[in-house]
Amino acid sequence: MMVLSDSMINDYSRWLHAKPAPIYDSKTGWTSMPTPFLGLYNDLLELYIKEDMDSICLSDDGQTIWNAETTGLDMNEPEQKHLLEVILSKFRVNISDDGVLDVKVEKEKFEQGKYSLLMAMFAINDMTSQGSSIFQKNVKMLMMDKRVNAVPQMQIKGRSGIDFTFDYVVSRPNTEFLVQAVGNLDKNNLAAFILGMEEVKDYRRLVSDKDIRGLLIVNDLEKTVHKELLQALVNRQLDYVLWSKKEESPAWVEINSI
Repeated sequence: MMVLSDSMINDYSRWLHAKPAPIYDSKTGWTSMPTPFLGLYNDLLELYIKEDMDSICLSDDGQTIWNAETTGLDMNEPEQKHLLEVILSKFRVNISDDGVLDVKVEKEKFEQGKYSLLMAMFAINDMTSQGSSIFQKNVKMLMMDKRVNAVPQMQIKGRSGIDFTFDYVVSRPNTEFLVQAVGNLDKNNLAAFILGMEEVKDYRRLVSDKDIRGLLIVNDLEKTVHKELLQALVNRQLDYVLWSKKEESPAWVEINSI
């Protein structure tokens, strides 16, 4: 199973840090950059780039919102609208009136822009899974009810200089958990979580002087979770919690202990 994990991480890391040969459209001034990740309809996700004097604009050309809405997702429904706003704020991504996502960064922060836009695209795709918005709300409410010492939406700098965002950072006396919650675990968000942990754990350990552990909270109530994806986490010594069995999970019990 390590092969699955390694291949995902290597593909993601190479793409994130490399400058692949893009495809330039002289009519629009935009450059398309394919990613190694699949979208909702098993097509490769693409980013679109336009350079200015000192900055770069990265866009999804409206495909993320468009594809999500074709699945029946209503972005105007209050809970979905709120979740979308949280995602955009979390990754500092803008949205136009016609649903185009974009992020503007200084040229030296190009990798950060790629990461931020791609993570927003992943998170919006995750919204299309049944019960996703309710799941995210339930995770937040349960942590509040149990008075978990959690800092939400925390950015942590990785060894490459990219700021990686985690849904929650939970601090215990000797351990710090970096937590991500996903409504539908797939290769995309799994690779993003694993690489994020590999980027930040050593630096975070120095800052906090605690053992650093990654924890992925997975919604398994609406859809069966593939065992090989969970095994990839185990191989990397990362924890996971299946929402239907959270009370049986040692990691869940630990972050909720007083």
